[in-house]
Amino acid sequence: MHTLTLEGSQTLLDVDLASDLVIELAPDAQVQYCSVVGLQQLVKRVHFKLADRARLEVSTVVVGAGEDQVVVDYTLHHMGRGTHAHTLVKGAFAGSANAEVFGLIQIDPSAQQTESFLEQRALLLADAARANLQPKLQIEADDVRASHAATVGSLDAEQVFDAQTRGLPPMLAQRLVVQAFLFEAVSGIPPSPERTSLVV
Repeated sequence: MHTLTLEGSQTLLDVDLASDLVIELAPDAQVQYCSVVGLQQLVKRVHFKLADRARLEVSTVVVGAGEDQVVVDYTLHHMGRGTHAHTLVKGAFAGSANAEVFGLIQIDPSAQQTESFLEQRALLLADAARANLQPKLQIEADDVRASHAATVGSLDAEQVFDAQTRGLPPMLAQRLVVQAFLFEAVSGIPPSPERTSLVV
């Protein structure tokens, strides 16, 4: 287990850090955490710990193909007062890839006036692809705003057809629809080879 302590305002692009991480946000820290899972790493488990007034924005893109077994497991642990977190995980899975995406918003009794939102979205590109999304809440404070959302869907044939009517070949049309789905999460990732591989 690798532990990082982050202070001040910073962006952390995680593409090759340890697969099991603890990331501690110091009081008043403002952190943007970005990651791509499924290129170099198929497993990513991160336990975020937020101290007083810490703010966290998470953008994660998950991809799987062939027989990939992909696991993402995030815990947003609000320990201090007045913390804020927004977590977005979007994935696209082809072939017979199988994805397990876990997420837990954990709010301690000391974490009053916390706001936290966890969003998980998966797009299946083949009949054999699977995605199991499991967002959860564990709230022990009464002055908080916390929620989660999760959806799993298939590639929209109408969107692909619409792109083809504009003269695009089928594979390019499908790629553009997938890129549009992932855009919100990809746009949060700083320029990098990993981001380029997702948008080209």
